[in-house]
Amino acid sequence: MTNHEPTDGRLRFDHVPPDAPEALALMHALVSDLLARYGADDWQGDVVPEGCTAPSGAFVVVRAEGRPVACGGLRALAPGVAELKRMYVSPAVRGRGVARALLAHLEEEARARGYRTMRLEAGTRQPEALRLYEAAGYRPVTPGWGEYADDPQSAFFEKSLVATPP
Repeated sequence: MTNHEPTDGRLRFDHVPPDAPEALALMHALVSDLLARYGADDWQGDVVPEGCTAPSGAFVVVRAEGRPVACGGLRALAPGVAELKRMYVSPAVRGRGVARALLAHLEEEARARGYRTMRLEAGTRQPEALRLYEAAGYRPVTPGWGEYADDPQSAFFEKSLVATPP
């Protein structure tokens, strides 16, 4: 497990296996949120995402004041392309920059693993997530991929992780 403290000291990013107890608790909260938004018939995935382990992937639990408050992972999708998986922030800490910090951390992890592009799928009934991704420079793409490729309630995004010269 790798721990990373940002300079402000408020958040700690712990790299854990996706089946670690605190990761599972956060992902179950994510599933509950998705079920409330979309209904039981729309959940298609397993709670634990495949491929979010080193060396090609990663899974992170974010802690605030020692408590797990957010999670997210990345995995290889294609050569040079990582996919963001299971990003979730507890309602108690939403609106405090945790999601932006986690997203930036996962993008850095992807760059460190040699990925040049990050992709993600988000549901259309998650407007706060869609706003976050667009504000972070993600652009809508078609077609989609994976189990939600043809789902009308899915939105697909990507972002170049390659720095552009000023």
